[in-house]
Amino acid sequence: MRRSHGSNTDFTVLSKEGIKEQAVLPIYYVKLCGVFKEDPLYQAAVKFPTCRLQYVPLSFDSRSKTYKVAFTVRSKKTVDWSAFKQHLAQCSSFTELAIIGDPTDTELIGLLCGVGESISSVVSSFPVRLITPIEVQSQGVYIHFFVHSKPVLRKFEKKFRKLGEIKLLNMQLTEVSFTDWLTPSAFRIGLTPDEYDLLRVAISRGYYDVPKKTTIEKLSKSLGLSHSTLHRHLARISSRILASLTNDQHIVENNGA
Repeated sequence: MRRSHGSNTDFTVLSKEGIKEQAVLPIYYVKLCGVFKEDPLYQAAVKFPTCRLQYVPLSFDSRSKTYKVAFTVRSKKTVDWSAFKQHLAQCSSFTELAIIGDPTDTELIGLLCGVGESISSVVSSFPVRLITPIEVQSQGVYIHFFVHSKPVLRKFEKKFRKLGEIKLLNMQLTEVSFTDWLTPSAFRIGLTPDEYDLLRVAISRGYYDVPKKTTIEKLSKSLGLSHSTLHRHLARISSRILASLTNDQHIVENNGA
């Protein structure tokens, strides 16, 4: 049975004949590109085109129309980070969590809160499975997700068109196991295969144990990476995992409504 992506643990069900079989869902994988001129991160991508921006929706309050996202911005060229942060602060509420690297390879990690219709508000109102992180470039915002039917997709697209121009880049019918659909996994957190392998090595060697069984210096030496490179990778992995813990539950805050 073909699988679009897999996990180490298969979810099986017992059929009427008593035979265990893989439980899968037929599902549509969709990729959209949107030009959302009111999105502060899209505005930043246009104003600072050398930056690579990614973000994960964290929450949406349907009553006040406020949303929160976690984002990372990386550039391998010199960027006026003061001007970048000033731009975000003018557009919405911005909190800097960390800035790591050097002038020729820098990454900014932060939180952004805004008001109004957004990708967060659209996603929260439809039964879709968003694949994070969302990629933001000067050409547009790239959104990947799974949806179970074409009628839901059409309504989803119609809602997105209220935010700006969108283009359907890819849609294909595939299969996904209940394991991948219902539980957090690496592809939904947004980790690359290399990042996932790096995380597994760090965990197996006790880097995340309390107290730690190894140091970042020893780990970087054994992996053949510089201290700063390993620290940057682990910081990015941690930020995506933390963001996914809330995003995976499709949080919609209604203030008790």
